[in-house]
Amino acid sequence: MPQAFARDVANPLPLSFSGLQNELARIKPDVGRFRREGPFKVDVHENYVLPVSTQRTDADLAFSSFPDMQPRQPSSQPLAKDQIDSDLILARHAERVPLIIFMHGFGGSTINHLEQARHVASWGMHAITLRLFNDSEWGTNGRTVARLVRFLMSPPRDLEPRIDPAKIILVGYSFGAISASMALALKAPAKGAVLLDPAAVRTAISTWLPLVEEPVMIIGADENYVQANLRDHYFQHLGGNVVEVSVKGATHEDAQSMEDVETTRERQTTFNSIITAAAFSLAGGGALEYVWASIKSELDGGRLFGARRK
Repeated sequence: MPQAFARDVANPLPLSFSGLQNELARIKPDVGRFRREGPFKVDVHENYVLPVSTQRTDADLAFSSFPDMQPRQPSSQPLAKDQIDSDLILARHAERVPLIIFMHGFGGSTINHLEQARHVASWGMHAITLRLFNDSEWGTNGRTVARLVRFLMSPPRDLEPRIDPAKIILVGYSFGAISASMALALKAPAKGAVLLDPAAVRTAISTWLPLVEEPVMIIGADENYVQANLRDHYFQHLGGNVVEVSVKGATHEDAQSMEDVETTRERQTTFNSIITAAAFSLAGGGALEYVWASIKSELDGGRLFGARRK
């Protein structure tokens, strides 16, 4: 690693985000450098309320040719109808920068991806973890996220002004990948998505995934240990540029931030590093070239395997 970059990372008064972007563009891409925390301190705002409805509305379908499909098992989970509850994690600097939106999977909430969001924010981007329906209604969640992204295009003045609405990136874990993908299929104006060991239900896979035109990074667990339901369908059916890689020895739970008997800190850190590299890649050029080039060292070192792209 060049000495200039090493000094900046250690500096208690970090370089600007734009300066960090320029420095990363200058040096060789390497996902391994994102294993450590970045140079920025972060502020966590718990119970941050976004004035966006969480309810299913047919008006959302106007943005695409997506079919109106009723959920097979409507959720019994109570959510406020007129707001999204979230945790907002802000990098401590004054620049307007990308926002990374995290969506949990089955049984999850905002806390499931809090450490991932903090890690991304330490590298200068802002992040938010959402509380959505967590037992079904993944399609409804997708509509909610699409509505949220459009809301952020012209938010009220009292909403965080340091979010760059032109650089929003979606991250979906497990069944939350359905929500992230559906939001893109509904033409949410996001730069792309990162899917964390994505799972799916068979209904409508071939219908909505081909509608996704934005680039998507898939980070999978080790399928030799566990297989997320229909994960392979994402790479097969997504309509745009797709990069996929798997984390050696990782479980499905390693793809989120929670401590569990089936998780290891090292493998969770590997997920954090790839999420961060993918976010820089999508925010910088709206493509996946940077993250594709950056994973080579980890492939050679055996932490990652099964890299492919289309």
